[in-house]
Amino acid sequence: MMTMGSDFHYQNGHGWFKNLDKLIKYVNAQVNESNVNVFYSTPSCYLYALNQMNRSWTTKEDDFFPYATNEHSIWTGYFTSRPALKRYERYSNNILQIARQLNALANLDRRNDLFRFSESMAIIQHHDAITGTEWQHVADDYVQRLAQGIDDALVSVVNNAYHKLLSITPHYLCQSLNISQCLIIENQHRVPTFFFLKDVKFDLFLCLF
Repeated sequence: MMTMGSDFHYQNGHGWFKNLDKLIKYVNAQVNESNVNVFYSTPSCYLYALNQMNRSWTTKEDDFFPYATNEHSIWTGYFTSRPALKRYERYSNNILQIARQLNALANLDRRNDLFRFSESMAIIQHHDAITGTEWQHVADDYVQRLAQGIDDALVSVVNNAYHKLLSITPHYLCQSLNISQCLIIENQHRVPTFFFLKDVKFDLFLCLF
């Protein structure tokens, strides 16, 4: 089997196959001087041909040598690379599922407002996203998309659902629990009431004025 190409090497398909056609043509033209016969095939055809050879093949059981193509592209350790991104993806999914449920319970019909969030969650399931093998600027883009999706869900769905279901207004779901500054309430004339909304998967911080 002679494989071709790699990541980002297939933008010009016409050029690739034009050159491969030439390679096949001129290699096969030397049929009288070699036993090589090159042709396009599929993995199933290749494995079938190997099976017909009735050979015993070795099995690799030890570890593979880890490597990185640059500082932020680790090609082994898929279950441990970028743990913060993996955690943020799980947290974001929790927010999305709760927003969907509240949208239904409060009959808000805000599914369109959750579409971009759902899209972002789908994108981060890519095999070079959640595994952590993407470039750093791509990982930053994933995080930005998820953060914007969470903001959309909280403002458009969750806040409106609580207002409709609990008849409380105004209120604000705070994502900044780890800092001592809250820009939202700095100009308020009275002290808000804070309490936690407990969930089996995460906490929401609700601020009532």
